[in-house]
Amino acid sequence: MAVDGAIRIISIDDHPAISDALRSASVDATDLELIGSFTSVEAVPVPLRRRDFVDVVLLDLSLPGVRGVNAVREVTTWGAPVLVFSASSQRRVADDVLAAGARGFVGKSLSTARLFDAIRAVHRGETAVLGIDEAPQPGVRLTDSETHLLRYICIDTRSRQLAAHMGVSPRTIDNMVTELYRKLGFDAADRSRASLRDWARAHGLERA
Repeated sequence: MAVDGAIRIISIDDHPAISDALRSASVDATDLELIGSFTSVEAVPVPLRRRDFVDVVLLDLSLPGVRGVNAVREVTTWGAPVLVFSASSQRRVADDVLAAGARGFVGKSLSTARLFDAIRAVHRGETAVLGIDEAPQPGVRLTDSETHLLRYICIDTRSRQLAAHMGVSPRTIDNMVTELYRKLGFDAADRSRASLRDWARAHGLERA
C-alpha cells in the first residue's frame, strides 16, 4: 500500500505484461503508486490528464492511435512530466522524445529498480536517460527500399507479408532487415523487428 505523498504514476503501454510487472514491483516501493494503466493515449480518462492527480506519466512509443513523438507531444500538454519507456535503446530515439518534451527516456532492457530510479528523478525535475546504446552513430542514409520497408514494418513484421507488400522474396526481406540493424546501429540485444517498428514510428515513418 502506498504511503501518503507517494509519487502517483500512470502507465500508457499496450503490453499488459509491462503494467502487471510494474504493479507487482511497486507494492514494495512505498514511495511510488501506480494509479492507472492504459493501452493508448486516448484511453486515459480526462481527470487523469491533470497535474493535480498524476505526478509522472510512463509512456511507451509503440501504441495504437497516437504514438511515437506525437504521443509525447500530446501527453506533455497534460502537465505531468513524461518518462518514455521504450523497447528501443537508440540514442537517436531518446534525443527525439526529449526534444518533443519528454523529461526522460528508459530502455525496457533495464530492471524495474532502474526504471523506478528514473521515475523518482523526473519527479524531482531532473532529466533521466538510461538504457540506451551510447555508441556514436554516423549519419544514416536510407535507400528508398529501406524506407518503404520500415513503413510496412509499422503494420506487419512478418517476412512473408512484408515480401508480398514489397514484391520481393522473404529471404530478401530478411537480408534487408539485417542491413537495417547494422545501418541503424542496433546492438545484438536490441535486434528485433519490434525495435525496428518502434524506431520507424518514432521517426514518423508510419504509413497513413
